[in-house]
Amino acid sequence: MSFDLKLRDGQLVLKNSGDIDIVYNTEKLEQDVIKVAITPLGANKLNPWYGSILSKTLIGMPFDLELAKNLSADQLVSSLETLRILQINQAQQQNVSASEAISSILGVDFKRDELDFRKISVFINILSRSSKKSLIELTVSP
Repeated sequence: MSFDLKLRDGQLVLKNSGDIDIVYNTEKLEQDVIKVAITPLGANKLNPWYGSILSKTLIGMPFDLELAKNLSADQLVSSLETLRILQINQAQQQNVSASEAISSILGVDFKRDELDFRKISVFINILSRSSKKSLIELTVSP
């Protein structure tokens, strides 16, 4: 079983003891999905293929919302598929639990905020290899 440092709003989370908290299993899977979705494609100079164009497509682009949704959904699914392949490769090096690995991407959906049209909620529905479904929601806004 692998683990990662626990993040909340981009910040490390500390336990009451003062130690850095960690995530594993389903919580790690969900954090990995969020990280790949919100990391701008190319932002990691050592791994320029990691990330997505989600924020660049949905914010500030002159596209119709439906076109932006389609572009973003296709690219986000591609990024999640890359993450799934990375997990398969990682499993060859170390123990990766079934609940921390993507089995399939069930869907990606978008909804514009009714009060602030600049905010768009992204819903990512995945199935882990342990057959647990996760619906991950994140908000993209300027």
